[in-house]
Amino acid sequence: MKKNLPVLSMALIFSMFLFVSLQSIFAQQVKVEKILYAGPFKMATPYISDSINANGKSFADAALLKSFPLSEKYFINSVELQADTAELFQFKIPKDEYSIHFFKFYISGNQFNKGKIEVS
Repeated sequence: MKKNLPVLSMALIFSMFLFVSLQSIFAQQVKVEKILYAGPFKMATPYISDSINANGKSFADAALLKSFPLSEKYFINSVELQADTAELFQFKIPKDEYSIHFFKFYISGNQFNKGKIEVS
C-alpha cells in the first residue's frame, strides 16, 4: 500500500490542477448594460493654485477628492444610463470647471467563486 501512496498523491495533485485550470477556461466576462450616474458635482479649487497652505504644502489636484467622501447621498437624484451600441456610457463633462462624477452598478452571480473586477 505504501508504494501506491505517491501515485495517489500525484493523481490528487493532477486532478486539483485540472479543476483549477478548467475554472479559468470557463471564466466569464460580465457586460454592464446600465449604470447609475450622479453628477457632475462642482469642485471648488483655490483661486491661486501655486500658493501654499497653512502646513506649507502647495495645492495638489488629488486633495480635491478628500472633499467628497463616498456616500449613498450622492445617488439620491441619480440617472440610469444605458450602454450604447459600442457598449460605452455617454455623459456630459463640463469643460470649464473641476467636477466629480459618481457611477454605481450591481453584479449578482448564480454561484460564488473567487474573482477580480477590472475596469477599463
